[in-house]
Amino acid sequence: MRQCIIDWSKINDQKSLIKGLKAFLEEIFGVDLINKELDSMRKMPKYKPEDLYYIIEPNIHRAAKWYKLLKAMEERGYSFDLRFSVEVEEFMNLLAFTYSFNEILCKGVLDIRDNIVYGKIRDRDRFESLMYEIIVAANYVSNNFHVEFPDLGKSRIRGRMDIYAEKGATKVYAECKALRRENKYAVLAVNTVRKLQDEDLCALVDITLLRTPRTSKDVRDIMLLLDKAIEAGTISESGAKIEVRELPKYMRKSLEISVLKPRYIEYVLASSFVRFSQYGFEVKEPKIVIVKHVNKFKELKRRLKRRLHEAHGQLKDTKGRRVIYVDVSDVVGKPIIQLPELIKLSSGPDILLGELEGFIRSWLEKHPDIDAIALSLKKIYMDPFRIPYALVVEHKTVCSYIAPGWTSIMGIIPMPPNPRPEILVNLGVEAARRGLYTIALNYYKLAIKLKPELKEAYNNMGRLLSDLGRIDEALSYLDKALELDPNYVSAIINKGIALAKLGRYKEALEQFNKATNLNPANAKAWYNLALLCYILGRLDEAYKYVLKALAINPKYGHAQKLKTILERQLSI
Repeated sequence: MRQCIIDWSKINDQKSLIKGLKAFLEEIFGVDLINKELDSMRKMPKYKPEDLYYIIEPNIHRAAKWYKLLKAMEERGYSFDLRFSVEVEEFMNLLAFTYSFNEILCKGVLDIRDNIVYGKIRDRDRFESLMYEIIVAANYVSNNFHVEFPDLGKSRIRGRMDIYAEKGATKVYAECKALRRENKYAVLAVNTVRKLQDEDLCALVDITLLRTPRTSKDVRDIMLLLDKAIEAGTISESGAKIEVRELPKYMRKSLEISVLKPRYIEYVLASSFVRFSQYGFEVKEPKIVIVKHVNKFKELKRRLKRRLHEAHGQLKDTKGRRVIYVDVSDVVGKPIIQLPELIKLSSGPDILLGELEGFIRSWLEKHPDIDAIALSLKKIYMDPFRIPYALVVEHKTVCSYIAPGWTSIMGIIPMPPNPRPEILVNLGVEAARRGLYTIALNYYKLAIKLKPELKEAYNNMGRLLSDLGRIDEALSYLDKALELDPNYVSAIINKGIALAKLGRYKEALEQFNKATNLNPANAKAWYNLALLCYILGRLDEAYKYVLKALAINPKYGHAQKLKTILERQLSI
């Protein structure tokens, strides 16, 4: 029976999203379960900040953690100013499950009123595995597959597999596994943030471990080393190295954080206050803890091999395409840091994904009865105002041969609510300048949807797509801008740049010449004309045109560099 709970078309601002998510949790898990779990949380020992304790408490149903997070956001006036990076991560998990489960209920694949389904989602241990199965199944459902859950007894297919999906003659049997981080890493990170808060210290704490902390004593020993590291800056003994780097109390400019051997990152916990002031975006009292393990790949490979062996056994009696899904969101991928345009953590954990792919390919070569293994990663996109725009669940398909995978893109809410199209274009320009390209593209698309005759939106979309190497798409948007205004000089220049990237130099020259004729005071038009002449070996013309660009704008950096190159080659 179909049972949609959330109508996403009615989610149009922060308030409606948070209220909708709360209602969804109450409907799915029951108010009695949520209140019972919240009562258990209230009886826990209080820490400062006490909200961090639920991060490391394993015996609380995830639905209660989500509900507590939503209530805190509600009390802040429906604000998305999530203070801790782990809260952003938990909010991402909530959105992924809500969107996926609602999709499955809407299509009638499962019925929440069924006792088996209802019992499993309320069981805190069984729910953790079901959560990932729901996300995978929703991807098949959204691609028009008929989906069943044999493991829940809700299938005409007999077997131990998690998901059966069918479309035409294609039959897929899928088993879902997950690689989760060790809980002691979270305990260590939480205790470290508490320590920084007690010391009133803004810092980056980089902890590198030679062995996995298994007991509370292991954590206490590392915390004793932290005391020494805070005094000395760096300490290395007892199988651990800790480096403490002070951070400014207020951060208004981008801070590139370099971490040695980032591929070994096991856990990141960031704490900060964020605001928009007269200086722009500010981060106040940043505290970042990074926990690494030098044997991470070896450990993950061992755990992954065990999961694959389990899944292989569960799929061995099936007749069709066999796929194993593995959720690696916890252990692989770029860590979540709030306001990434101000705090930039050097990439590295994603390198580990490539190493795991190599191991998986070798495993698949030995198990030809398995068609593919899909590694799942969740990514949340937030705009410069820290409002979530979209959640993406990437399924990276690995085969012993090359085959494409799927990506699920889950739109959440439009940003900002009820905007003017011109404002969206300006926000897009600012987002692109900060490197937030996905957000910028979405701003431009929304502006076009709201005002189809807005030439600036088409022009900026074309320029960004050209910069991203998507030239054919770029030209379609630029042509639309020029259809609205044939003498739109900025679009003419951007079209010339796109054509030049395709090697269509004659057409590009025509565009640049047209731009200089329409607006002889446009330095960018003269510079691009000069650059193209330089590429074509017409150095004298290039020099003449670059001088025109600099006469208009003497501080034009690119033109200055081109002038220097030309003078060297022309011996001027």
